Order: sequence, then structure tokens, then C-alpha cells
Amino acid sequence: MDRQTVNAYDAKAAEFAATYAAADVTGLHRFLLRHLPAPPARVIEIGCGMGRDAAFLARKGYTVTGVDASAAMIKAAQSAHPGLADSAGLRFAQSDFPLPAGAPPFEGKFDAVLAIAVLMHVPDSELFEFAFQARGLLADGGVLILAASTNRPGLDADGRDGAGRLFRERPPAELSLLFERLGFRLVDRQDDDDSRGRPGLRWHTLVLRLDAGAGTRPVDQIETIINRDKKDATYKLALLRALCDVAQSHYRHVEWHPDDTVSVPLGLLAEKWLYYYWPLIDTADGLFIPQKRGLEKTKPIAFRHQLSDLAAHFRNQNGLSGFHAAYQAEALDPTARTLTDAVLNKIANTIVVGPVTFASQGDFTMDNGPRTAKRRCTTPSGVLGALGRVHFRADVWRELCLVGHWIGEAIILRWAELTYEISERGIPVHLVLERLLVKPETERDVQAARELFSTLTGLTCVWTKVPLADREFDVDHVIPFALWHNNDLWNLVPAARTVNNQKRDRLVTRDTLLGSRERLIHCWQVQRHERPQRFDVEVNRTLLGRNYAETNWEQPAFAALVEAVETLAVQRGVDRWAPDAPASCRRAARARTASAPPEWRTARPCRHETPPEHLERERTASRPFMGVAPSAESAPATGAMPPLIVFPDLADDEPFRTALPVIANLAAGPLQAGFQTASLDDLEDCAWVRVPPRVAKPGRFAVRIAGESMSPTLHPGDLVVFEYHRTPRADGQIVIVADFPTDAAPGDCAVKRYRAAPDTWRFTSDNQAFPDVCIPKSTRPAHPILGIAVWNLTRASRV
Repeated sequence: MDRQTVNAYDAKAAEFAATYAAADVTGLHRFLLRHLPAPPARVIEIGCGMGRDAAFLARKGYTVTGVDASAAMIKAAQSAHPGLADSAGLRFAQSDFPLPAGAPPFEGKFDAVLAIAVLMHVPDSELFEFAFQARGLLADGGVLILAASTNRPGLDADGRDGAGRLFRERPPAELSLLFERLGFRLVDRQDDDDSRGRPGLRWHTLVLRLDAGAGTRPVDQIETIINRDKKDATYKLALLRALCDVAQSHYRHVEWHPDDTVSVPLGLLAEKWLYYYWPLIDTADGLFIPQKRGLEKTKPIAFRHQLSDLAAHFRNQNGLSGFHAAYQAEALDPTARTLTDAVLNKIANTIVVGPVTFASQGDFTMDNGPRTAKRRCTTPSGVLGALGRVHFRADVWRELCLVGHWIGEAIILRWAELTYEISERGIPVHLVLERLLVKPETERDVQAARELFSTLTGLTCVWTKVPLADREFDVDHVIPFALWHNNDLWNLVPAARTVNNQKRDRLVTRDTLLGSRERLIHCWQVQRHERPQRFDVEVNRTLLGRNYAETNWEQPAFAALVEAVETLAVQRGVDRWAPDAPASCRRAARARTASAPPEWRTARPCRHETPPEHLERERTASRPFMGVAPSAESAPATGAMPPLIVFPDLADDEPFRTALPVIANLAAGPLQAGFQTASLDDLEDCAWVRVPPRVAKPGRFAVRIAGESMSPTLHPGDLVVFEYHRTPRADGQIVIVADFPTDAAPGDCAVKRYRAAPDTWRFTSDNQAFPDVCIPKSTRPAHPILGIAVWNLTRASRV
């Protein structure tokens, strides 16, 4: 959320609250009731402001959580609805959205998410994260309702109003596609004039449903475009194939227009055509492959001559692969520059006067930009900016984005079949397919990246942080080559060979990608320093698009990479991969403890040799604490005591598969992140315990019970497995409650039983001699817990 916007709401909360309360939202509320599931469905409103819509739904019987980044607006909401706020049906809480890294998640899944007049305040760099986190809030089949404005008057050049609020307005079709790429289906859309009468201002309300297994859409519209006109040449298929490729990997170059159309750069399409037609025209065996009816005897395809000359120039320079390497690096020799300029200009003009102009029913149109630009189409950056743009319907673009990978493959087959027909059945389909599937060989790119990485000191595996020495590493594709056929410099990173072999053609998990952010960006900075021209061209083409900037590009580029990975995973069902526990940690730990006394290596029960001082309050404080038994031998013999082992004695495949760490002290801080990701970085010094495989999994850990507050359910000395969760699944579960540290107190943790209560977080002891723990919800908006008990190892039973 834009911070300047939040500050504006904080400064003028009363004024904004009064304005929103006076607005006529009768139509909006009718629309919400028509599309929301029946009460008492759980609804969360992001950016609830003064609570107008949240309170309306609560009165209708819904269970509503309203969150807003502005603390002042939350106070206004609580004041405006005193009879409802913090009741069983309505709760308000201050929270940024998207949630910052490490912030506790909201409680459970919701049946509906509302974001009314919010997305305009979200900058481009946070938009995908907003969408992805909103998706994560919904149960399968849940409903997302968005309302956003366009044509807002009175904004300055930076898109801000007089109060300083950001209004990044986006066409509704662009917003719809953003969510559809994440598995949503558009259910309804409503467009209205502004209820306050502001001239020109329009509101667009979208209803999207999260479909389990979504990811496929009908392609009837594309099929219609392909079949509508007689095909005298292969031009239309080439155009559609190029649009498919742009939609899959260069989609950031699209521009959205108010008339529900989009446009893409003509130069980008011309480049694609050059790569498609080169193998068809430059055949080493002298085979002539016609691409126009009449066998091209009297009228060849418009650019055959120019492309043949360019191919001939590179025949002794590794052909298409040699051209690609020089062109991407903007290092063509003078002759090649002249030939390339001629080819790209001729292809661009052919696209316009051919399939764009002659497509019936106006499927495609050309804007007023140039269709040729002599002496300016010699480099990737030049051709992108020198030519105009091709326009077509936004719904066609949406189909290409959602299933373009399938459509593109079908078009290649159609192209081969049409060539067979054009050649009067003289060129077999399989020979044409072989040439249509030719791509530049890019092994030299991988080798160049390897040589660069080999010169770096302190090189580590991007995914595991394992040190890479003596050139024993692979160059990995962040997005597998099999998915994107992409050898851009930003996509090439150093990885341990064992890691690369494990990952193969899978996408890394979200946690792995986010956890590798700094190492990835460092690789990018190194690559850019060595080859700035090429790196900038490639990161502009695929990750940043029209949002490219010379400075401060790292965070937008990484956000774009996250978007690309997550949408690929959703749309194409790609397997995800996360690294095993870093073997380097185990090797280092073994080396450090090789000479340690045997008794230390066979029994070390906890992270701390003695309990921290504030954990001694178990028997005397008003809130008993989970402590650590001094040793396994001194704990009461309440059952079979599992033996404890040290980390260096674990086999490489044991952590979180057949063994869990025994955590002595839990508090807010780095250890929590370790529980979330199963990272071993902070757990080497813990004792570990072997557990049944069905009990072990990432995110779980063991705790030794100290004190009698949970007797007779849990006894002092019991080893209990917890799963890291910030929200209980049901009333009555045994949890680790954490009163997180403040400036006045160190912060406490205890094992208790969760009890639902309207105004407080209430936790009880099974031993009636111990008082309840009550934490006001006003001071702790999210559940103050660190884990849920799942298994008692000492008693070999469920908790």
C-alpha cells in the first residue's frame, strides 16, 4: 500500500469518513448481496475505511473482518459503528495489505474478499502481491469483489490528488486478467457513473470466483480468427504465434486502452517473425519451402529476399544462433546492422499491410505510429521503440495470456499443415515442423555465465547458500528452459550440481524464491556490471516492460519474477521444488563437533544449557511458562523418553523427515521464520529427536513441557510436537501462546488451551490451580500463538 496515501488518510480521517458515509451506495450494496454467498459467510474487507460496507454486511448476518492500513480510519470505523464493532459479527483491525514479509496472516480462510476503492492506491510494484495474497485468503469457490475507478479528474502528473493520495487507475479488463491468471473466473462486471457526480469518473465492479483446478479457458475466439479468412500465405498464423509468445513472456509490453482493446509493439512482433521464418528460408539442404500459394513462383513472400541476405551473411558465423548472440548483445557488425534493419522494416510493413489490414471484422488494427523506421531497427531496444503498435480486443489478449502456451503449439501444427497444402503436398508436415521448432542455440550464453560466476569470490548456491568452490557448480535457469525457452542473463544463476539435478524442470516454491531474493539480485547486479547493454535489454523485454527504469530496478524486477513464477505454476500446473536441508550446515556442524566429548554428542537436551531467567516463573507467575527440563534424566518418568541427539549426528535426509528440532525457548524473532520455511540455519545448535515419519514434516518442532499447568493432559518432561501456525483451527486446541515482547516486558511463551472469546484472546490451563491467560484483542489484532500441538512423543499419542 502506498505509504503517502496511508498518511493522507491518517491526517484527514474524519473528513474522509464523513464523505464516505454520505455517499449513495444503494446500488453497490444490492450488487454485493446478489453475489456474496449466504450469511453467515465469512467476509474480509481490505481497505474498509470507516466501515460503511463492512457494517452493512454485518447487519445482514455476515461474519465480517474489516482491515485498513490507516489506524485513524480504523478508529473512525469503530466510532461510527459502536454497537457492531468488535462484536461476534464484525471486527476491525489495522493492517497493511499486501501483508509485509513476516507479518502474521489473517485467521483462517474466508468465503469472500472485498476490495472496494482500494486497488487505485496500490502501486504497480505491489499489485501482483496484493492479488496473490487476496487469493490466499479465499477458500476454493470463494468470491472476490473489486471496485475501482477510471478517468478520475484532478490528478497531478504522478497520479495523486490534492491530499497526496495515489490513484493508479487501471482498465477493468487489465484487473480482471491479473486475477484470471491466478485461477479466478470472471462472473460479473458492472460499470457505473460516480454516485457523487464527479464528471467523467466511472466505477467498475468486478466479481471473480476462485475455481479449484482453474487454468483452462475456451479458445473459440482464437479458432474463429484463424478460420475466418482464406489463408493465401502463412502470415496470419505467424501473427497469432507471435502474439502467443508475447503473451507468455513479454506481457509487460502490452498497453490497455479504455475501449476494451490492448496494443503490443509492432517491433516485437517483427522480431518474432524474423526468428520464425529464418529456418524456413535458410535451409542448408537447398530445400525451397514456399510460404505463399502459387509456390511463390510469381510473387514470393514480401521479405524473402531481405531475410535470405541476412541468413547468408551469418552462414559462416553459426547461422541463426550467431545472429541471436550478436543481436541480443547489440554487437552486430556494420553489414549485419544494415541487413537486419532492412529485414525488420520489411517484416513490420508486411504485418501491417497483410494480416492486420486484411483481417475481416477488424480483428486487428494499426495505430498512427510508424510501420517502418529506416536505420532505427538494428538493435532490440531500437526496434521496440521505433515502430507503432498493433491493436486488438482485450478478450482475445486474455485468452492468449491464459492458454497461449497451448494455442501456440496448435498454431505451429496448423502452420506446418498449411505449408504442406501450399507446397501442393510436396513438403511433408514433419519437415516443416522441424524447422518451425528451431530456436537459437544458447549454450554459449550458459557457458559465458559460468565463466563469469567462476571469477567471483565467496560464490554460493542461489537456492541453498551452500558455498560453491573449485568451479563445481551448474548454471541453473530460474524459470526452467523447458517452460520459457529463455536464456536471458537474469534467468541464469549459480547452483550446486546436486541442487540443479534435484530441481530439474520444476519451479521453486514461493518460500524458496522469496528466501533467495538477495542472492538473486546480487547475481543480477554482477551480470549487469559485466554486460550492461544486454542485461538491460533482456530484463526490459521480459520482466520490466514499459515500467523499465535505469535506477532502482531491482525490486520491480524481482516482483515481476515472482509474478511470472506464480502465474506459470497456477496456469500450467508445474511441480514446485524446495531444497532439502543444506548439507553444508551438517558438514560444518560435524567438523566443529568432531572432537567434542562423547557425552556432549549423545545428549544435549536443549538450545540453552540453562533456562533463561524469565522462564523460571513457571510455578510462581500468574501466567505459567513453558520452560525446559534441565536434562532428560531429571525429567519425571511419565512415559518412554525418546533419546535426544545432536544435529551433526543426523543423516542428510533426516531433518523434518524422520527428525525434528527440540526448541527450548520460543519468542518473536528469527526462529519463527525458520519454523515457517523449515530452514536449518538457526537450528544447528538445537537438540533433535527422531520421530515417526508420519509425524515429521516441515514447519514442525518439539517442545519439552516444564511445569504442571497442563496436567493431567501433559506432564512435566513430556516431549510434544507442535506445528507452526498463527491461527488455531478449532476451539479447545492446545497451542503455544506468545505474549510478544515490548519495551516494558521481555515477552513470554506458554503451553495453553485456546478458547474462543469475543473481546480477548483467552487461553486456559487443564490444571484448575492455574489462572487463565487473557490478552486483549485491541492490543493483539492477530492470534498471539506460535504453534498447535499435534503429537505427544513421550506417550506416542495424539494431543
